[in-house]
Amino acid sequence: MKYLKANSEYHRNNLNEMLQTFFSFYQNYHYFQGFHDVGTILLFTLGQDAGLKAMQKMAYIYFR
Repeated sequence: MKYLKANSEYHRNNLNEMLQTFFSFYQNYHYFQGFHDVGTILLFTLGQDAGLKAMQKMAYIYFR
C-alpha cells in the first residue's frame, strides 16, 4: 500500500508540474473542469515531455 501512495503522489506531482508549465507559458488559456483529466491521460500514455507537447497542440486545436 505504501508503494501505491508514493506512486500516486509522484504522478500527481508530475501532472501538477505539467499543468503549471502549460498555463504559465500559455496565459491566454484558462483551466476548465476536466482539463486535468486530459492531462492525466496524456501523462500516462506519452510521458511528461511528450504529454506537454500534445497538450499544447490539443489546446490550440480544440480549446480556443
